[in-house]
Amino acid sequence: MFRVYDPSRLLYTIVLRPDYINWLPKDISESDFTEFKDFDNLVNIFANRESDYLTLVEIGSQRPNKDYSENQFTSNFEIFAYLKKKDFDDSILDKGKRKIIPFINEENLNAYELSSGNFTSTSFPIKEIKPLLEISENNFRGEPDLVNANLLSDIFVDLGIAEATLLEIMQGKKGYPIEAFRWQNAYTSSGRRRYKPTSEGFTLKIKRKVLLDYLSQKNMTLCYDISLSRSATKYRPENYMDWFDLKKRIDVKL
Repeated sequence: MFRVYDPSRLLYTIVLRPDYINWLPKDISESDFTEFKDFDNLVNIFANRESDYLTLVEIGSQRPNKDYSENQFTSNFEIFAYLKKKDFDDSILDKGKRKIIPFINEENLNAYELSSGNFTSTSFPIKEIKPLLEISENNFRGEPDLVNANLLSDIFVDLGIAEATLLEIMQGKKGYPIEAFRWQNAYTSSGRRRYKPTSEGFTLKIKRKVLLDYLSQKNMTLCYDISLSRSATKYRPENYMDWFDLKKRIDVKL
C-alpha cells in the first residue's frame, strides 16, 4: 500500500508561523513586488533576522491572512544554504549541458530517514564548493508536500555536532545547536485556496556561532540558492494567477 503522507508527521508539533518569518514585504507597489525590486533587502533581513541562528533551509508559501485584504500578494520560496571557498566563482554550477545543484536531492524519504549515510559533501564534483544538505522532495501518491531536509552525515562531523535524524531535531533536542520545524497558519474556508493553509513552511537553522567558527577556520563563505515565485493577481484561483519567477545564488555578508 502506498503512503499518502509521511507517518513521522504524527510525532512532532506543527507551529504557527513565527513573526520573524515573513516573505510578503509591506509598503511596496505591485510592480516592484513582481519585479523583485526588494530582493537585496529581503536577503539582508533573512540572513540577519535572528542574532543567535542562521537559517540553512526555508521552503514554503505565504499569502494574506484574509481572502480580500488590501493586496493579494502571494509568495512561494525555496532557500538552501551551501558553502564555497572565499572568492571562488560558483557560476560554474550553471555552465555546461547539465546544471549542478549544490545539495543532495532525494525523493519521498521520511523525516526519520534523513540524513542517510549514502552521500557526503566530499563526493561533490567541485571541490571548492561544499554542500551542507540532503533534501527530500515529497510527493506521496501524487500529493505534493514540503521538503524534508537535514545536514549531510559528514557535515555533523565537520561542525563537531553529534549526528541526529531530522525527526529527532524536530522533536527538540535540549541544548542541540540545530533546530527544525514546520509552521502553518489557519486553513481557509473560502476564497482561492479553499481548505488549504493560508501559509505553510519548513525551516531548518543552526546556531550562528557554530557555523561562523567553521567558516573562519576553513576560509569559506555562506551562500544561498534562492528560488522565488510571486503573484499579485486578484480574485482568481492560484492555478490561473500570473506568476513571476526569480532564481539566484548569493554570497552572504556576515
